[in-house]
Amino acid sequence: MDLSTVLTQIDSRQYLAAGDYLKDIDLICNNASEYYPDQRSTDRHSAYVLQDTAYSMVRNEMDTEFGRLCEQIKESREKRGHTSPACAPCDNSKSPRQNPATEDEKPEEESNENEEMPAAPVDASTPISN
Repeated sequence: MDLSTVLTQIDSRQYLAAGDYLKDIDLICNNASEYYPDQRSTDRHSAYVLQDTAYSMVRNEMDTEFGRLCEQIKESREKRGHTSPACAPCDNSKSPRQNPATEDEKPEEESNENEEMPAAPVDASTPISN
């Protein structure tokens, strides 16, 4: 498992619940631990940063009731033999039509050239082995 595969599965809506996504993130981390046994490895550390960030995002951004509902839907689909999400394919190449504004109606755009993006908080740590 690698991050590219995870991102592809997110884009194609293959994850039925957050737990499925987190299992793949754990697999990436476990693979990095095996492939990079040296605990000082930056690649190994990056895998743990990814894992900590993913868990933090799910924990802080997703409503727990919504997560339970997703798990129930997933279990129901598995009982009925449906394993993929039941939704229409997503075509992100087409944007919704918008009414073009005339020159007088266009909102003024603010310049963000000098603004810095705030750093995303990361709850990262590399586990210490005994």
